[in-house]
Amino acid sequence: MFGSTYYKTAEEQFRGLLDTVNTASVEGSLMYVQAEGIDVTYQSVACQRKNKMKYVVFYDIVFTQTNETLAEYEDEYGSFLAMDGGRCNQVNGTESEECLSLNGNSTLGVPNVGPFVGGSLKETDARAPYQNCWWYSFPNTCPLQPWSAKTAECRASTRQGLCDANTLPDGIKCTYNYRVLGYVPIDDVVGITSLQNKAKTATYASYSEFCTEGGIEFKTDKDTKAFVESIPFWDNPTDTSANTKRTQTLLKVYEDMLTSKTSSQITSDVIGNMKSLPAVADLVTENPKCYENIQKCATATHGCKRGLYGQICTVCEAAASGCEVAPSSFKFPTLVKATVTSSSEGSASTGSSSASDGSTSDGNTPAPTPTSTSSAASLAITVGALIASLGLSVLMG
Repeated sequence: MFGSTYYKTAEEQFRGLLDTVNTASVEGSLMYVQAEGIDVTYQSVACQRKNKMKYVVFYDIVFTQTNETLAEYEDEYGSFLAMDGGRCNQVNGTESEECLSLNGNSTLGVPNVGPFVGGSLKETDARAPYQNCWWYSFPNTCPLQPWSAKTAECRASTRQGLCDANTLPDGIKCTYNYRVLGYVPIDDVVGITSLQNKAKTATYASYSEFCTEGGIEFKTDKDTKAFVESIPFWDNPTDTSANTKRTQTLLKVYEDMLTSKTSSQITSDVIGNMKSLPAVADLVTENPKCYENIQKCATATHGCKRGLYGQICTVCEAAASGCEVAPSSFKFPTLVKATVTSSSEGSASTGSSSASDGSTSDGNTPAPTPTSTSSAASLAITVGALIASLGLSVLMG
């Protein structure tokens, strides 16, 4: 098992990798690198990618939404929430209703929907149009405070998104869990570590070395925004077919690394702890039927189907392979939306209720108590990715 290198204890290292953060589909991870991380025109630090991007990390994620989430959003995912530094981002300096709903706030009249996993399609960025590009949000305890301000008291008084290690989510005590399958250097994926240096004595060890010698990974014109030049990997950046091929290259480089146990920046013993990505067909088989988790799929004439590593359910416009129609005997459960409890009704109980997040509580705000005692959602499995600046620690096995 892999964990964050920023923390000391195994518990903190495990929590640190998915502690109120955004991730993406495999396609979405490359979209983020391409759109935000590599353009030399906008580098704030010379020869350094944005946020020191260095690796693509692959996650195997399981999640079960709260009943209140299913009732509110009528989909397998809630709204995508932007998260930075370990907190749910404010909107114009104010906590958004969606962020507040992760734990509820009766003073402000916001019901307790719970720590829902959010998702949103991001296919239309002109800088990097990737098909099947999804971004996700994973809120954990104390989601209105940054990592540096998350106290033990705040964590204890708010609902768990991330489950304890080796615990499956039930939509009540917690809503998601993960394991890291492995990670791959961006420099290997884009081919920088296969390029010879100017002296032709060796290949480049890193993007920094390549850039220091005058190499350009990707560049646009600051005034016109037009593409100027790049290394071959990033050719035709606005072509969706080319971007799909880039995603396929990412997956191949990762699998080749596992087979050869060699990488320019990761040792063979660390690679030995990594796992292959599961087959998409196996994910479809293991996941619940779309109609079991999504109301619109339960009534869709031609059913719904799952696909790719993201395992997003889509409504079928016509009968086709993979489309599954709900049996006539199936009835989607009737779910009740979360309501705001008054101070006389609010109470906290371990695992199934919550208090207002410490960053907005006035000290007297009661803990809105969820009405659900079991989740109507079936456990769903997805493979996602995250861009990291540091390698990961091997916690065990």
